[in-house]
Amino acid sequence: MKTKLILGIALAMSVVLMVGCGGKQQASTSRGMSTVADETGAVEVRSIESELLRDCQINHRRDNFCGIGQGSSTTESMAKSIAMNRAREELVQSIRSVIDASIDDATAQNENLRPYDAAARAAGTRAVEQVRNINTEEMRTTFNRETRVFTVYVLVTASRNEVLGLVERNMRQSETMNEIEHTGNMLSHIREMLAR
Repeated sequence: MKTKLILGIALAMSVVLMVGCGGKQQASTSRGMSTVADETGAVEVRSIESELLRDCQINHRRDNFCGIGQGSSTTESMAKSIAMNRAREELVQSIRSVIDASIDDATAQNENLRPYDAAARAAGTRAVEQVRNINTEEMRTTFNRETRVFTVYVLVTASRNEVLGLVERNMRQSETMNEIEHTGNMLSHIREMLAR
């Protein structure tokens, strides 16, 4: 019974995690994206940010969360720092939204889990704070000669398996969720969403 519950939460989490990167396209395209033409004066117009999003969806989405950041400055190092910080913020937000969605789904499907909602969210927040293996998958830099401004675009990723492991560890260590059956129920739902 406990194994089924843990697997159910995990499966649920995987589905939400898979959707997490796919839903990002609307948020990315709604921002004012700089194009190569905007930055370099070139005739060809293409969006670097859109290319990075496409790279995330094609090459990284299955096994990773993605974050895309853009930074501009008169110094390349400052533009890179800004882009990296924004990419990490987007990555963290993506992970948090997936964890929250899977907890919402778990508690909606099993009202016995509702008393553990806040503890599960706290465990999820701690897990997000503990993600350490953030990989820079791609970085592109443009320079506008007229304004003397560098613009850096970055794609970063974090492993879905690492995040799930951290969520599971934090849920099992939670005082409120110390009843293994309820922890198992929530985790099985998360794993179920991950597998979809």
